[in-house]
Amino acid sequence: MIIADSDYIGLSDEAVILANGGMKTGRTVQDSPGLLAKFRFANKMASQLSTLIQSGELVMNGREITDVEEIDLTD
Repeated sequence: MIIADSDYIGLSDEAVILANGGMKTGRTVQDSPGLLAKFRFANKMASQLSTLIQSGELVMNGREITDVEEIDLTD
């Protein structure tokens, strides 16, 4: 299961993608114009990676992605 946070995307117990978009200037990410697009991108990336893992197209072996040469994330 992928765990998505505002700062990271957990692919497995041993692998994470850091996704720090910058300094929050408002009370929430939505109130921080420079951060909102980066936050949405990280959430979209987490969703797409989760779908790939659940479908078996992306296989994690500990901290390594196996049997995949390229991952195309859609906008």
